[in-house]
Amino acid sequence: MVSAQRISGNNYIIQNIRAGVYQFSVPDSNLPLEYQDNDLQKPIIKVSNTARTVVPIHLQKTLGISGKLIDEKEKVNIVVYKEGKVVKKSQTNVYGYYQIIGLPAGKYTVKADGYKPRKIVISDDFLFDIDLALFDADSDSDYVALKKD
Repeated sequence: MVSAQRISGNNYIIQNIRAGVYQFSVPDSNLPLEYQDNDLQKPIIKVSNTARTVVPIHLQKTLGISGKLIDEKEKVNIVVYKEGKVVKKSQTNVYGYYQIIGLPAGKYTVKADGYKPRKIVISDDFLFDIDLALFDADSDSDYVALKKD
């Protein structure tokens, strides 16, 4: 059985691996939310019985948003724009919830067909409760900003 042990800071030693060639990966579901962006490196490593194998994995903190459609509609496309360009897409689940991970700090607009767009500012934390209401032509979009204290 392979086991990992923390030796210092963010350094771990993995023991009981037979010599050979492996593709190293970390399931992002085991990582904190801000490090789950589905673009994690998966290096090929060669393990030897006679030498220590070092595998540097650099995790970059990313931000993101999550929310729901007020009417809880399923399979609605959610699109995030920055300066008028599409940067990320997602789709709502069976309960109308969505999550988009991998957004750097900045100003964005979140849109879904038939729903009021939301302008948001991501500064230094993941934004929750970015809910979208059915479109109302008489109201304006407001910026939603969340910042850690």
